[in-house]
Amino acid sequence: MGCVDAGEDAWEKWDGPLNRLLQRDPEQLHDLVVQGERGLIGLHNFLHYLVTMHGVNGVLIEMKVERLLNAIEEVYVC
Repeated sequence: MGCVDAGEDAWEKWDGPLNRLLQRDPEQLHDLVVQGERGLIGLHNFLHYLVTMHGVNGVLIEMKVERLLNAIEEVYVC
């Protein structure tokens, strides 16, 4: 099923890589926010895939998304 093999736990596979991506300094997250399909849009699509196709509970990604939302606010509200 895409980037997660049958019988594989999607959260176990992707929690670490998502942490490395989203637990950066706020300034580094700004770059992610403005990069389009390889940034925010791609990340949204990937998180949507994990939740809808693999049943990853939204609570598990809540803090990651919160960090991302803070970066979005810093970039676009200034």
